Amino acid sequence: MDENVGKVIISQNVIEKIVEHNIETHKELSLYSKKGVKLEIKRDKVLINLMVKVKFGVRIPDLMWEVQKSIKEDIEKLTNLSVKGVNIHIQEFEFPESAA
Repeated sequence: MDENVGKVIISQNVIEKIVEHNIETHKELSLYSKKGVKLEIKRDKVLINLMVKVKFGVRIPDLMWEVQKSIKEDIEKLTNLSVKGVNIHIQEFEFPESAA
């Protein structure tokens, strides 16, 4: 059987959707804007930059480590691409709404 039958190309949009879905599973943070995911793909390696909002009161280092790890695992498992890094830029805190 000929193993070389063609290429599979995964669009940048698909990788962005995987990242966005992953972020939605973490209730303590959200994307800063609709353009909160920026990707660089070179030679089957992905570098991800995220702009996020974090709920006030969350222990940031623990949450960011968890998010970086889960995004890396999702991308590598679903696309077979290697993740060079997941950089997270915290742009804003979300404070709880005060009772009126």
